Amino acid sequence: MKERVYDITQLEETPEYLSLISYFFLNTLEYLKGFMPLKEYRKVFEEACTDLSKDKSGYKVTEVLDSLLAATFYYKQTLGAYWWQQKTKRTFFNLSLLDSYDLLTDLFMQETGIEMDFGVDGSTLFEELALIGHLTSFPRQEIGKESCWMLSKLRENHLLKLESSLECALMRNKRSIFLGRYPMVKYLQSMGYFLSVILGISLFVAIARIAYNMCVEFPLLRLMSLENAGRAYDRRMVEVLLQSHSFLTNGIDVFGSRILFFCLAFMLVVGIEYVVEKLSDRI
Repeated sequence: MKERVYDITQLEETPEYLSLISYFFLNTLEYLKGFMPLKEYRKVFEEACTDLSKDKSGYKVTEVLDSLLAATFYYKQTLGAYWWQQKTKRTFFNLSLLDSYDLLTDLFMQETGIEMDFGVDGSTLFEELALIGHLTSFPRQEIGKESCWMLSKLRENHLLKLESSLECALMRNKRSIFLGRYPMVKYLQSMGYFLSVILGISLFVAIARIAYNMCVEFPLLRLMSLENAGRAYDRRMVEVLLQSHSFLTNGIDVFGSRILFFCLAFMLVVGIEYVVEKLSDRI
């Protein structure tokens, strides 16, 4: 892919705006592989947006630019995603980068009339970049921040397409972007999940134990007590009754109940999810 895009920049028949987007395409690949620092890439992006906005044919590459930036966003997310998310993120990256490449090559052949073989295997694009590059992840706080900044630059230079793939990607992942920008909220959310699981298990074990005592052990002791009239059975039966009564009483008690703390932990998770949803919409 890199060699074919580079060939486009070397042909004299290539229009200037196609050369601009092709060079930016190559620089983006270098950035994703970790061979270009973020500060330099931002400068290259700003220059490309400025030059394309001045070119009267620059609007023709808005779809190419949009898909390329969406692929950049998905690549960063894939490197930092959990293992169960990586397959989906990788697929989105491959599709976005392949779409940008196909749009670029189709536009080149349409503008110049030159027929060339630009075929590539779109299913292994992520693996090719990841193997060549030396980056293992991007800072979580910078992923959404940089993509939002790029989206604003596209809008500012009138290079944003109507149904932007980059904008859809940001909206689809607004929750993870918000949590990446505010790690403390993510910490509180994780703590809420942990407390909910621990207290939920504790509550379930307590209820199961009392249910077993009331439904199995107590009737059995009662039957044995009637048959043998032993004091040991009577004493054990009283203990089970007191235990069951104590659990039911404390379950209603406001400060001493496992139910209360479980509900508080669950409400903490729900509350954080609600706040994250609302604030991520605003951001």
